[in-house]
Amino acid sequence: MKINYDSVGNEVTRSLLSTESDAVKSTVKDISQVIKQRHLSYAEAKRALDFVDQELLHVLFDKAQF
Repeated sequence: MKINYDSVGNEVTRSLLSTESDAVKSTVKDISQVIKQRHLSYAEAKRALDFVDQELLHVLFDKAQF
């Protein structure tokens, strides 16, 4: 079975951004502030967030185990 990774990523992103959770809103705000304060280009921000994604993936995968 082939997985469409873009589709899964888009679904997760839409789910996170559509939530009314204060924690998610705060996290998005915090990330945006870091990007702005450090004057990161799109490429620099993407590289930094790719690292965050890898670390977050470990946590999410552990939580998803059943």
